[in-house]
Amino acid sequence: MFTKLPQTLRSVGWLPEASNMNRSHVLQSSPRFGYALGQSRDGRKLVRPGSQCSRGWTTNKAAQLPVLARAVQSGRHGTKSKTVERSMGRTMKALNRPSKEARFRLAATTSTVEQEGENKPSVDNQVEVEVITVNKMQCELMRWPTSSANNRQILVLPGNPGIVEYYRDFCAALWEQNGREVEVVGLGLLGHAGQRLYPAFATWTMHDQVVHVNKYIEEHCADKQVDALGHSIGAYFALEALRALPGRVRTVVGIYPYLTNNPRSADQNMSKFLVNIKPLTQLIAVLAEAIGRMPEGVRNLLMQGVTDDFGMDPYSADLTCRVMTRYSAYNNMTFMGRGELNDLEPPPDYAFLREAASKVHLVYCRDDFWAPLWVKEEMEQKVPGLATYLDAEHGHMFCCQEIASVDIAAMVNKIIE
Repeated sequence: MFTKLPQTLRSVGWLPEASNMNRSHVLQSSPRFGYALGQSRDGRKLVRPGSQCSRGWTTNKAAQLPVLARAVQSGRHGTKSKTVERSMGRTMKALNRPSKEARFRLAATTSTVEQEGENKPSVDNQVEVEVITVNKMQCELMRWPTSSANNRQILVLPGNPGIVEYYRDFCAALWEQNGREVEVVGLGLLGHAGQRLYPAFATWTMHDQVVHVNKYIEEHCADKQVDALGHSIGAYFALEALRALPGRVRTVVGIYPYLTNNPRSADQNMSKFLVNIKPLTQLIAVLAEAIGRMPEGVRNLLMQGVTDDFGMDPYSADLTCRVMTRYSAYNNMTFMGRGELNDLEPPPDYAFLREAASKVHLVYCRDDFWAPLWVKEEMEQKVPGLATYLDAEHGHMFCCQEIASVDIAAMVNKIIE
């Protein structure tokens, strides 16, 4: 075990929604029953029966949702104060860190279900990582095939870091919940891999990654209709694929989409400052490689503070210890993060979103400075008819928890049905 989940509970509840209720939904999750859309046509109270996780929600034409919260007590476990551990932790946080409340809520969801000892998700996630060639460049890929004649493919595009193995449980749950009748593919980003691929030590810009995703669809999905699911910056890549290949991309679902910078966030402003100090990011990439070459026990001990702070489950913690201690993976994470923070100045491309609104669904969560709720509200005002959703349960790094991955997969499957 490389991570120790804090035994805490945080408040979880509904946020008031006051606008665009025709297309904006509040989502409620249950590790046993998946998601339901928190929208009632006639204002009746809807309660999911037969589960101790059951809750109800109400809506009315005034579009005001009540807050429904659980009682909580919270605490925080400490981390070791090793110099290398602290340096790596700060730089990783600068790229993809959820807020403290979101991390605690995510960890609490898993620990609560494990303590109750029932219905921990079980999915067929024993899939090997493949290495494929896209546009003459190598990348990693995970595939859950189907023997049916279905010509759909669910394509999962990672956030940053673009390591596809983080999405193993999410992809497996999508496949299982579709009765194994739809092919699911997780596509790794260029340079973001757990092994050295051609060309070695190269760095890739945001534009390179957009071309990579588009070329994959052109070269490997010639006879398929693609549902593109993008997490964080992956949502940006999915939308660019829809822009370039509207006949191939059937639906885009952005999960906590990072489509524009958030100048209101001090955390994101600090992230931008840190990743633009190139000597610092290069130095920490070298330190990461040095840690990766140490004996496994020493490496895991040095990385424990990082994995604990992100609230990762054991699989994701082990993956982080193995992969993010490679120079190429760490360097590409910070390099692409620099591109994101320098290039995605507001506003997003509202003209394109209005044109493609019927195919686009965007899911937001609370306490996320990469995809804040004020952006969701602005999207609803600027893009009439755009389907937006609020996940009231999980945080930005859902892919690092099996419970959260299964929940989000159930919610996404309901959206793309």
